[in-house]
Amino acid sequence: MASSSGTRAPGERWWLALLLAACAVLDLYRLGAPSLFDQDESQYGEIAVEMAQTGDPVTLHANGQPWYVHPPFYMWLVAATGRVLGVSEFTIRVWSVVFSILAVYATVLLGRALFNGRVGLLAGAILAVTLQYLMQSRLAVFDTVLMAWMLLAFYAFVHGYRSGRRSAYLWFFLFAGLATITKGPIGLILPGLVIAAFITVRRAWSRWREVPWAAGLAVYAAAGLSWYALETLLHGSAFIASNIGHYMLGRFFGVVEKHSAPWYFYVPVVLLGAFPWTTFWPAAAALHLRRRRTSDGSLLVLLGVAVPFLFYTAAQTKLPGYIMPVLPFAAIGVASPRSWSSSGRSSGRSRRSWAGSTPRPSAPRGPRCSLPRACSWPGSGSPSWCRCEGRRSPRSPCCARRWP
Repeated sequence: MASSSGTRAPGERWWLALLLAACAVLDLYRLGAPSLFDQDESQYGEIAVEMAQTGDPVTLHANGQPWYVHPPFYMWLVAATGRVLGVSEFTIRVWSVVFSILAVYATVLLGRALFNGRVGLLAGAILAVTLQYLMQSRLAVFDTVLMAWMLLAFYAFVHGYRSGRRSAYLWFFLFAGLATITKGPIGLILPGLVIAAFITVRRAWSRWREVPWAAGLAVYAAAGLSWYALETLLHGSAFIASNIGHYMLGRFFGVVEKHSAPWYFYVPVVLLGAFPWTTFWPAAAALHLRRRRTSDGSLLVLLGVAVPFLFYTAAQTKLPGYIMPVLPFAAIGVASPRSWSSSGRSSGRSRRSWAGSTPRPSAPRGPRCSLPRACSWPGSGSPSWCRCEGRRSPRSPCCARRWP
């Protein structure tokens, strides 16, 4: 899928390669040394072993009994790796590392699409060394896998929203389907809520008509729902009651496995988990709140943090890992150039070094347009918004298509 922001600068490719290589070194170092100390790690590892032993890739088993809690995507990967390399702490955890690196890359793409390439690289670096993300990247759990697919889905949506290409929306449904086969329909629900909130705030109702709903839902069903349909045919009401009733709806409306917590549970979790970058959050939040009306990128950053936080706060079952989808958007928000200038850096220098690569477009023979540099799309020649004689004018050549 083509980038939303034009051609990468040669230096940007090297920085991206260096960032991903550093992530690999950081996450893979002594990955197999600690034992499987987390309950989920040992359980998922055992399920993958039983999958390899039974030869049944559809119905998961734990201690010989059907296990309907989660979809099988992660266990498929672990079972396949175990067959080749043997089952160990390393092979059980390594796919979490692989997808954590993919999630960093997806954050770079999304930050680049919303603002510019340097913001994307900085956001990826911030995410990679965020405390909670770094810890969970080295555990055999689904969180980084789910994050990677959802971030790619968001990137596909941004690309489709900017270009109007139907194929980009099909990529969105594919990635949402892969997120669903990883950890359930939350892979579509959470991005869908953020996007619906974005469209609602912008009152861009006509954009829904650009989405190829029939083809997109078919792609989503094939990628994400086929396993659910097959399990329903094989096990009927037992699967529906356990997976959908207890572990899906029950997690939101009730308490599953005694994982209850007060409504403010995620406040300290996020503040500690996002360390050390939480010190930049007040300035970043103030920046994006000011720009939310004129910058779609700022609005999407705010919604990407607020919607998952409110959703999981409303859920009755609470675990620290649930809040992970907040972290990439928070990283992009902190990486935004004006966040740094608001924290005490030179505003002029920040503008020149981060967003000054795109010249201001001019509007010949029309109302005079003024365009802040920090709001333009680097390398695309297409501005995010402009003011024509003090107000936004859709007739102006520089306001042909609005994105962040």
